[in-house]
Amino acid sequence: MTLGLAQLGLNLMPTTLAGYREKGILRRMATTPIPPSRLLLAQLAVGVLCAVASLVTVVAGVLAFGFEPPGLVVAALATFALGVLAIFAIGMLVAAVAPSTRVATGIGVSLFFLGIAFGGVFTPAETMPEFVLRVSDYTPVGAFMQALRASWGGDWPQPLHLAVPAVYALGCGLLAARLFRWE
Repeated sequence: MTLGLAQLGLNLMPTTLAGYREKGILRRMATTPIPPSRLLLAQLAVGVLCAVASLVTVVAGVLAFGFEPPGLVVAALATFALGVLAIFAIGMLVAAVAPSTRVATGIGVSLFFLGIAFGGVFTPAETMPEFVLRVSDYTPVGAFMQALRASWGGDWPQPLHLAVPAVYALGCGLLAARLFRWE
């Protein structure tokens, strides 16, 4: 789930918005009374719908195929919401400041691969060196993965692993709304 959402939020969404800017679509939208924050919220809504589709897939897996459900459902849902918001807020910030589709793609792909490398997507957290694991605690994907794994295993996530995505979501979301350019 994290891999797909990170691909969508860090790579595809910023590239799409930067492409809109390059093609002049955003310039034409600037003549309407729609503020940039509404456009960014609409993109976030698309991401949330994809996240809901991920949750539906998990529920289908649990009900139809005997997939192991999260040990703490409330913690898993809170973690999932914070992680999705953080990933998409970072993607929106990239889209807000990237001057072209190529730049947005380069930044997005770089953030995607750094996120999944430090996030424990390629290598399970328990096999990562201690230093990398500590760095991972402060990355949005790393904190998201560790909090999700803890809640799935029946433990409440560490406060740090919930605070990190929350700070990224809030900080990057506010910066994206502030720095967004129509042209």
